[in-house]
Amino acid sequence: PITAKIRLGWDDASRNAVEVARRLEAAGAAALTVHGRTREQMYHGKADWEAIAAVAAAVAIPVWGNGDIDDGPTAARRLRESGCAGIAVGRAAQGNPFIFREIVGYLRDGVETQPASAEERIDMCLRHLHLLAEDKGEAVAVREMRTHVVGYLRGLFGATEVRRTLMPLVTVAAWDEVLADYRARLG
Repeated sequence: PITAKIRLGWDDASRNAVEVARRLEAAGAAALTVHGRTREQMYHGKADWEAIAAVAAAVAIPVWGNGDIDDGPTAARRLRESGCAGIAVGRAAQGNPFIFREIVGYLRDGVETQPASAEERIDMCLRHLHLLAEDKGEAVAVREMRTHVVGYLRGLFGATEVRRTLMPLVTVAAWDEVLADYRARLG
C-alpha cells in the first residue's frame, strides 16, 4: 500500500490539506498522515488538531494525526477528538523511545506508566550509540548521538555538564566512560 504524509498547507493563507487529502485518496493512497502545522510554521506553535479532524472527516481512508503527541493522555484525547484512525509520534520520541510504551499502556489500560528511570535512559542511550556504531561506524554514530543524547538526559540532575563533556568526544569508548561514570554518580 502507498501512504502519504502532508502538512496543513504551505502557510496559513494556503491551507489545502482537505483538498490534497481528497486528491491523494482519489489517486489510490491507502492511508494518510497529517502533520498539524503548515510548512511555514515548521515545528513552531501548536498543532491544529481541528484541521487534522477536518481531513479525517473528509476522506474514507485511514488518517493518522501528528503533532504535539508527547504522552498517553494526550494521545488518547487526540484520537478521541479528531476521529483519526491513529497517531504518529515525531520529535517526542527523539531520545525517548519509552514514549511508545507509555502511550500504548495508557491507551490499553487508561493508566499512566512510570517514566523511565535515569538508569534505563542512560542504558538505552548507550545501546542506541552502540547500535548506531555497528550500523554506520563510530564517527557517524558519535556525531548523530550528539542530537539524541539531549532527549535521553533531559531533566536529569547534572545533564547539562555531561552533555558539554560528551560533545567534543569522538569515540564510542569515550562516550561509554563518561556515561558509565554519570550513571554511577546518579546511583
